[in-house]
Amino acid sequence: MGPLSSSELGGSEHSCVRRVLMGGPHLSVIALSPFFHNGTNPSSVLEPELLPPIRPSRGAEAQFVHIRGTSVSERQKLPQLPGTSIEGVEKGGYIISDDSTGNKPDLIVLSTGSELQIAARAADELRKEGKTVRVVSLVSWELFEEQSDKYKESVLPVAVTARISIEAGCTLGWQKYVGAKGKIIGVDKFGASAPGEKIFKEYGITVESVILAAKSL
Repeated sequence: MGPLSSSELGGSEHSCVRRVLMGGPHLSVIALSPFFHNGTNPSSVLEPELLPPIRPSRGAEAQFVHIRGTSVSERQKLPQLPGTSIEGVEKGGYIISDDSTGNKPDLIVLSTGSELQIAARAADELRKEGKTVRVVSLVSWELFEEQSDKYKESVLPVAVTARISIEAGCTLGWQKYVGAKGKIIGVDKFGASAPGEKIFKEYGITVESVILAAKSL
């Protein structure tokens, strides 16, 4: 077990380097970065032949990354976020909020880990402006790809091309899920040192960045 620190914690040692991406492409490895709103953590270790269940354990920290045979934890504390669930994590990606009908939102915002709270807040602001917005927690690309086509379509309908992803990590890999017309908000550099809130603002990992991206689509 080892830490996967976000730039939200501050300091150059916490700059956005997606270590999970190093493990994810290899065979027999599944990486997860979920957000749990109830103060619990998934604590089980994934076996090579098995998918979760992921069972919660008590603790102050709220974000974990799971690799088959390994567990890597985030260290920041996260606020409550309605809509998140362990059952959703088991599918790799799921909807945490959506005010659209007929599986046709105006916009889909995808995120993972602690940045999911930014996606949710941005969605709330955009809804005030009359947009229908779906927020998707895409905690594991690998597990999501193992779901049925019907399920994946129910979460990320092909017809909805207005998509934004936001993660305090490298942008590599998100293009598959936002598509050619979508926007990716992330960090592809290393070395900044400052309080977490200042770094997030400098890197554009903010509610305002999501709103601006949405208005450009």
